[in-house]
Amino acid sequence: MNIAAYIRERNALVERIENLDVISNNNLLSHLTLTSANFRKLMPLLSASEHLRCFKNIVLHQQLSALEHKWTDSLAFLTLEGLLPQTNQLLMESPAIICTFHSGSYRMLNTFLMQRQVPYALVASASILQKQKSSYLHTFDRLHLGYLYNDFTLIAAESPSCGLQMLRALKQGKSLLVYIDGNTGVKQDQSKSHLIDFMNGKIFARTGVPFLAHTARVPIIPAICYRKSIDEPVLRFFEPIYPNGSRQHFSAFALKQIYDNFATVIHEHPEQWEAWMYLHRSIYLETTTPDNQISDKSMLELVAMNKERFGLINTEKMKVLFDKDSYLSYPLCNHLYAALFQTLFKNN
Repeated sequence: MNIAAYIRERNALVERIENLDVISNNNLLSHLTLTSANFRKLMPLLSASEHLRCFKNIVLHQQLSALEHKWTDSLAFLTLEGLLPQTNQLLMESPAIICTFHSGSYRMLNTFLMQRQVPYALVASASILQKQKSSYLHTFDRLHLGYLYNDFTLIAAESPSCGLQMLRALKQGKSLLVYIDGNTGVKQDQSKSHLIDFMNGKIFARTGVPFLAHTARVPIIPAICYRKSIDEPVLRFFEPIYPNGSRQHFSAFALKQIYDNFATVIHEHPEQWEAWMYLHRSIYLETTTPDNQISDKSMLELVAMNKERFGLINTEKMKVLFDKDSYLSYPLCNHLYAALFQTLFKNN
């Protein structure tokens, strides 16, 4: 055990994020703008003055999750909630779909399952699997479970055979670990999503998990990671959801249950959900008609009077003013971008 080394690295990370200059970093500023818009749409009671702090904490929790995956000693801090004996038995003895979110110490769920020697397959994007494959081998080695590594299955979510691979894993007696809030939007293919109520708005939620559970006749086990404090990561389990009725009916019921469970946690800890940074890809928006061409002067005046409503996005390909209420973007020249940046961040 090397708890002291883990704590030193963790504390250094906390200090680094506290001093992070988001406004001066074009990439971070763009993510802040979109995150702020998503807060505004789904959590309107969260003060705009809190958006920057929450964004920095999202970055912190994202990096803490990676750190805790690296240091398996961090499992000593983990608190379990809601893991009933029957749910634990289900995990250990029967295949199920473990459905989770990118919140809190979300990678620690993998370490927990490995430590318990739960047979499972991880479903994630190909890019994530490629980056992290070696880290899972190290985790098995650190837990002295290297002999299990060859039985550990990685399934790329974009693969044309993804569904067949998942069914095969379930038939082999393995559970699936699926992050239902993956960062690929689902608006473009509504045949693979349900429009559900979520917090103060509506989002398109993926139907893949409940459809697969219904087809394979296996339960869904919702599990959510969050932190009560920096020293207390928590893994909360909810009651299994068993397939019944028609596929469409079960899908709607299961998604509502999964997201309602998650909302109870994220209302209290909004700064711990990574998906705020890309949730705009799944949020339902009323059809919006762009305003007529706005003069530079009018745009500066409008932004000056509504600083909480607007943000800036600056990428290699474009500079835009982003309206957090309508989600409309207005292309900017370098001169106007600089003037708006001054208005939003330097004239306070």
